[in-house]
Amino acid sequence: MKLSEMMRVQPILRGALIAPSLVVLVFVFFNLTATVDQNAVVQRLTVGIVNLDEGVTLAGAGPVHVADQAVAALERQLPLSTIKFPDEPSAMTALDRGVIVAALILPPDFSRTIASGATAQARVINTDHLSVLETQVGRTVAGQLQAALTVAVLSARTQFATRLGNAVAAPAAPATPGLVPAVPVPPVTVTPLEAPPAPVAPAPATPATATPATATPATTTPATTTNVPPLPAAAGPPLIVAMTALHAAANPVLLQVPFVMSFASWMGSLIGGILLFFGTRPLLRGGATGSVALVRTVIPVFATVLAALMGVLLVGWLGGAWEHFWELWAFRWLEMAASMMTITALFSLLGFFAFLVAVPLVFYQSMLAGLLAPPSAAPAWLTWLDRAPFYETTVALRTLLIGGPANVIPWNALSVVLGGAIVAIWIGTLVWSRRGRQRA
Repeated sequence: MKLSEMMRVQPILRGALIAPSLVVLVFVFFNLTATVDQNAVVQRLTVGIVNLDEGVTLAGAGPVHVADQAVAALERQLPLSTIKFPDEPSAMTALDRGVIVAALILPPDFSRTIASGATAQARVINTDHLSVLETQVGRTVAGQLQAALTVAVLSARTQFATRLGNAVAAPAAPATPGLVPAVPVPPVTVTPLEAPPAPVAPAPATPATATPATATPATTTPATTTNVPPLPAAAGPPLIVAMTALHAAANPVLLQVPFVMSFASWMGSLIGGILLFFGTRPLLRGGATGSVALVRTVIPVFATVLAALMGVLLVGWLGGAWEHFWELWAFRWLEMAASMMTITALFSLLGFFAFLVAVPLVFYQSMLAGLLAPPSAAPAWLTWLDRAPFYETTVALRTLLIGGPANVIPWNALSVVLGGAIVAIWIGTLVWSRRGRQRA
């Protein structure tokens, strides 16, 4: 049998001929166009700031708000963007929804504590339920904030000492309720350098023997100057930033589960869809259109039940995530059934040309889903795919594994995708079946 005839009779041979080139094209193109500039992405991330500082009033120096000065310095120094919130609950809502990667909380007594010389306190709240990059930035931002705030606190202490020194000659101002009272100025006492001797009554004259005079050295008493009591020395560091997590992963495994499980599900869906296409394609020549369409519809439903169960069991075993087992299994089944049905629909409609769409989709979905970096890091030419529930499925998966906002599982959106893929499978199968009959 000639090679050309073999290629015509066995389509799989044609696939073997073009597969290496296709793989090189897809992998090289994907890696070169999907490169993430972490510095640019970090600059687009946002830190929330809740400034509750009530300030402090010093005698003769007026009110001072150290937190305002510190926040202004942070906005100039941090590589991240900042956004201000009026209170902590609103900042926690934004953090829960992934609008910010961390929140800085400055307490009401921030300035008063610094003025008293004690160790100031601040809090940074981050979360583990965002993308890998956002989680890493949220964990490391506490150190950057503490370094910047420490400089601001030390500068404020110097300003307080200077203002208190300049306020010595000013009259004492009444203490303001709730603020640090005015520092009392001690009375000024002046001691003359050489006090004149007190007059002594003359003694009666008596004959005396001349005695050589002995010089008595003069003693000088130093003058007492006015001193302002310094700020009390802090027993500890000038500032402590306590870091807590809004949603904390139970172990490092759960931080990697969303990417690993999602990519594995899409790869399984791709391989299953390809095998299903090649396995049912010869049956169309025999006129079994309805049977082929039914098989292409039913197999993805049942195959993904077992695949989703396998993934959830492994996650529960290795990551200890058993709390939402049944809900996680149902969600992963629906998401994987929708993805496998979508890939099968692409092959049913486009035939071999579906490789040009299905393979890139499997690789690019991780960027659209915000698994390793926020979706904003994806190339601009992929934004038209934002309508698909890629990111919503990732948020739901992280919520079930780590924590997050309530009612985020996109049951309806995935059901619509599943239903649309089923319709596309039947349409594509009917079209190719008629084309085959016309050729025959």
